[in-house]
Amino acid sequence: MERNIFIEGFLFRNDFTKCEENIYKNGKCTVTILEDCYEICFNDREYGEVSAFTTSYSIYHLIGILTWYDLIDRNYKK
Repeated sequence: MERNIFIEGFLFRNDFTKCEENIYKNGKCTVTILEDCYEICFNDREYGEVSAFTTSYSIYHLIGILTWYDLIDRNYKK
């Protein structure tokens, strides 16, 4: 699957800032665009460093993880 061209705009609309090439951060997590998937690193002081990975570049997988774990508002901006 090829990289989703809409992901950067989606992240910006939902309060992420670009830290480095392919790395976006908000107050709760960091999203890294890898070679074939997304890595979501939780900024959780209680459990330490925890990461989740999608199985593809599907924006639906990314949104699902971000909303399920309350890393973005469930009424996210499309």
